[in-house]
Amino acid sequence: MIDFDATIEKDIYDINNFNDNTCYIIADQINDPQNLGQIIRTCECAGINGIILPKHNSVHLTNAVLQVSQGAFLFMDIFIENNLVNIIKFLKSKDFWIIGIENSIDAKEWYQMDYKGKIVIVIGSEGKGIRKLVKKSCDFLTTISMKGNTNSLNVSAALSAILFERQRQLDVTK
Repeated sequence: MIDFDATIEKDIYDINNFNDNTCYIIADQINDPQNLGQIIRTCECAGINGIILPKHNSVHLTNAVLQVSQGAFLFMDIFIENNLVNIIKFLKSKDFWIIGIENSIDAKEWYQMDYKGKIVIVIGSEGKGIRKLVKKSCDFLTTISMKGNTNSLNVSAALSAILFERQRQLDVTK
């Protein structure tokens, strides 16, 4: 069996130059391999630069994740990090804005956010959301209001809406 983490994962601290519209995803405590596989696939389709996963309390690159990603993992930088708050501090030092997706009355509507520029989008698990210290490290919180009886979207569906809104905003400025 291949050690996927060792063969695919990268070190974000090795990156010296970030483009003006660089975008990373931090997936905090995603435990469902189906969700992570779909997140990887969606990120690759939306032109995202990489996905950052916590080393602990998260699914990593299993056979199921890779299968669901439909090969997108081959074109996506994956970073597995010990401390997400430290990664956020590092990226802020490189002029990134951090946007957390959260069901919250204090969050701005998802379509009102500016997703251009150097940004990190933080998503959390459906059950727990974004951990408290990670959420506190975000510069902005955004939400997708629900109109039905269910109070949240699947995490990969919510991320899809956000990423393609980002893509729309980038396309409009061309």
